Amino acid sequence: MKTIQVIILFSLSLILFSCDNENTETFDLSIESLKQTRWAGTFEDSFMEGSETVTRTFEAGIIFVSDDGGDCSLDTAVEPFKYTVNEKVLTIQSNSLFKGSWLLVNQSKDRMVLEKGTGGEGAYKAILTLTKTN
Repeated sequence: MKTIQVIILFSLSLILFSCDNENTETFDLSIESLKQTRWAGTFEDSFMEGSETVTRTFEAGIIFVSDDGGDCSLDTAVEPFKYTVNEKVLTIQSNSLFKGSWLLVNQSKDRMVLEKGTGGEGAYKAILTLTKTN
């Protein structure tokens, strides 16, 4: 009886310690992790126009070509951009709606959600939800 208990206990221990936690892997926002990667998803922004809240949604894409630049697109319009990374903040310099400082608010291995805006009531807010495509 003790032998069976030892075997069961050993088997359970082996199963528990051999489980792989793939779902807990996160994306590290850094120049190295962004360089030469392509991302696709949605760009959603909202703002007040008079007393009405306006919300827009676009198909979005970004390719980080080098350690400081790349191309971004909203629907079909493509624009070059420059970028920097400072811990959880991605700053994009461009002439498009991507321009500004984006805060990383959610991440996983191949997905990131970025937000820009102050969060004040009625203030401009944008959410960029991207999935790595390569």
